Amino acid sequence: MKKPQKILAFILSASLTAGCALPGAALAQSPGGSDATDPAPYAGEDRLYAIATSHLDTVWSWPLEETIREYLPSTLRDNFQLFEEFPDYKFTWEGAYRYQLIEEY
Repeated sequence: MKKPQKILAFILSASLTAGCALPGAALAQSPGGSDATDPAPYAGEDRLYAIATSHLDTVWSWPLEETIREYLPSTLRDNFQLFEEFPDYKFTWEGAYRYQLIEEY
């Protein structure tokens, strides 16, 4: 691995490691300056959050027409079913272009 790649890999690893510690630190220190002795909003509860995201290569392995006809509708249909099944379900979809395609077609 070249030196710039090693440096970038180190920075990414360090930021991911630091990011893992941030939620605990955020509960321990609220924006108002209170300390860890204040009751946290979910004290005594273990929570794990997972946010679904859809990555769709619009024209990577198939033509745009196929994306519009098959992949966009099926991605939305699958996630709408999850919205119905799980009321707290969250979904993100990268790229405003996909929303434009859905609106247009």
